[in-house]
Amino acid sequence: MIRAVNSTLDPERVADALVAHAADWLPATGWLVLAIDDAGRMRAMGARGLPAALEPGATAVGQCVIKSRELFCAADISVDRRFAGAAPAAVVAFPLECRGRTVGALVG
Repeated sequence: MIRAVNSTLDPERVADALVAHAADWLPATGWLVLAIDDAGRMRAMGARGLPAALEPGATAVGQCVIKSRELFCAADISVDRRFAGAAPAAVVAFPLECRGRTVGALVG
């Protein structure tokens, strides 16, 4: 993992390495890396196996994690008012930090 991430400065390649290793570590339905780009916008930087129906909920959770800077875990996000309209799914999300600031989230 460290070699894969240190071998490039390209954010998409780093995100791809993160989702690949996360999928090996924890076999979830899909993984998403949501990050803040150079213009300050949140966008998907990498994904693996994430069904289209789960993408809006995963993105909303990632945005929440980036803003709160806290780990998130739920058995079913569709029952959480913050994610109204999300498809039923269990989710776990981790903030990604660099130099003391949250720059993204890994969502599975």
